[in-house]
Order: sequence, then C-alpha cells, then structure tokens
Amino acid sequence: MSWSWDLTDDTMAKIANEWPDIESLELDPSGFWPTPSNVTTHGLHTLASSCRKLHMLGIQFNSTPPDFSQTEELYSHLGGRTGSSEMKILGVGRSVIDRPAEVAVMLSSLFPTLAGCLPDLAMNQVQNRERWMQVSELLSRMGLARRQERWWEEHSKKSAE
Repeated sequence: MSWSWDLTDDTMAKIANEWPDIESLELDPSGFWPTPSNVTTHGLHTLASSCRKLHMLGIQFNSTPPDFSQTEELYSHLGGRTGSSEMKILGVGRSVIDRPAEVAVMLSSLFPTLAGCLPDLAMNQVQNRERWMQVSELLSRMGLARRQERWWEEHSKKSAE
C-alpha cells in the first residue's frame, strides 16, 4: 500500500502556521515518495520567515531561484530581517539544480547561518550532486563574509566609543 500527498508551497504554509517552533523537519529528502515535491523557493521562504527555530530541514524542492525582480521582492519582504537564523543544514536529496551561484545567494538570504546542503549521495546525477557541493562552498564563503562584517562592525563601534 502506498500513500502520497501533494507537497506544495501551501503545505509549507500550513506546516509553518501549525508548528512555528519546529526545530527539525524531514519531508522525504531522498525522494522515495511516489509523488514528487512541488515546493518552490516561495515555500522555503515561508518556512524561513515563520519557523525561526528551524535548524535542520530535509526536503526536495524546485531550486529554480526567483528572477531578479522577484529576488528584490524577497529582500523587500524580509524588511531587513533574516529568515531562520538557526538553520545549519539543508538536506536537498535529489533536488535538481541548474544555477548554483544564484541558488546559494537565495538560500543565504533565507538562511544566513546555513552551513551547507546535503544532496543524496546515492544520486546517479553526478553533475547535480557537484552543483549542490558548489552551493555548499559558496554558502561557506558567504558565511565567512558575514562573520567578518559583524567583527568589523563591532570593532568599529568599540573604536568610536
């Protein structure tokens, strides 16, 4: 007997509404359910902005980043707030990725402390797995840049006092 559901951005909104204090969530990151995930970056944004304690998420999603105008809308919508500042690991399973740099920028804006993405290592698509590893490397560099900015800001304030 198999059971499936339609995992969508609306599902993410319902989860975020019902469990705003959730810390870990795994929704078939390996892709074994018969119905593929229809979650987009919009669904990830909903989780990031509503579930502030979320530190581990495992989900397959449509990784196509928003176009530039939508990205600007995303930043405006966040209003200077970051998404989940607790998120460390994103299990992406077999999520398909085409534009690693753009995906890294988008994920970094949603999850500023994200340390990396974990693709399904058994995945047959070597190029896809390598692209997720590129995202992880970029996220690491973006995290370092953020830490350096905070350090300089703190030391500038101390010097001004």
